Amino acid sequence: MDTLPGLATKELGRTFIHLDQVDSTNDYLKENAHRLPNLAVVIADRQTSGKGRSGRNWSSQPGDGLYMSLLLKDTPDGDLSRMPLLAALAVRSGLENLCGQPFAIKWSNDLLHEGKKLCGILCENRPERGQNTAVIGIGVNLRQSRQTLDDLGLVYATSLLLATNKLFSPKEAACAICNALESVFLRNSQAGLPGLLDEYRNHCVTLGKQVKVIRGSEQVPGKAVDIAADGSLLCEIDGKVVPILAGEVSIRGMDGYA
Repeated sequence: MDTLPGLATKELGRTFIHLDQVDSTNDYLKENAHRLPNLAVVIADRQTSGKGRSGRNWSSQPGDGLYMSLLLKDTPDGDLSRMPLLAALAVRSGLENLCGQPFAIKWSNDLLHEGKKLCGILCENRPERGQNTAVIGIGVNLRQSRQTLDDLGLVYATSLLLATNKLFSPKEAACAICNALESVFLRNSQAGLPGLLDEYRNHCVTLGKQVKVIRGSEQVPGKAVDIAADGSLLCEIDGKVVPILAGEVSIRGMDGYA
C-alpha cells in the first residue's frame, strides 16, 4: 500500500493504492470491493479504458491528470442519488483549497473554470453481498496545454495548469480531494442535506439558465430552476416543472457547454 502525503482524514483514503496503469480505476474497485475496506482510494498514472457518462470510453497519458476512485460500502439508499452532488461539492472545495482558484459546478457533477470543464465525476453503484456498494470516479485535468486539449477535440475543456499557471501532482490533488470528501460526508451524516444543498445551489452555474435537455438524438429546450432533495434538476419545460435525473440525460447551455 502507498500513502498520500498531507492526508488529514480519519478514514477516507487511509487505504490507498497507487497503480502505474489500469483499465479503469472504477472497475478496479468494483472488481476488488470484496477484499478492500470502506473508503479505500485508488489512483492510476494511466487509464487505458477510462469511462465517462453514458459509457463513453477515453484513455489518458501519465502525469496529465488525476485518475482516482473511491469505494463506499453499505451506502444508504437515500445517499446514492445525491452522491454526484455531494462528490461535486467536495471536489470543488478540495481543488479550491489546493490552488486558491474558484470553481463552479455544472449540474450534476462537472467542475468548470471560466465555463470550461476541468473535472468529471462518475458515480456507479451495485448491490455487493447484501450491501449498497458505490464507487466514485474522479478525473481532473492537471497539466494539459491548450494545444493538447484542442488537438484532442476538447474545445470545452481546461486544466489546472491553464487555470492557475501552476503544476500540481496527482497525489497533491488526490490528497486535497480526499480531505474535502471526508468533511462533506461528515457534514451530510451529522446535519443532513439541506445546508449542503444550499451550498451546491450557490456554486451551480446551471440554475437560472436556459438549457437543452439532451436524451439520445432528442433535444428539448427548457429552463433550469432548482435542485430537488434527491439531486434531480428541476427544469421548466413547456410551462411545467419536471425533474431531470442525473445519468439519464445531458444538460447543455443554449450557447455552449456550460
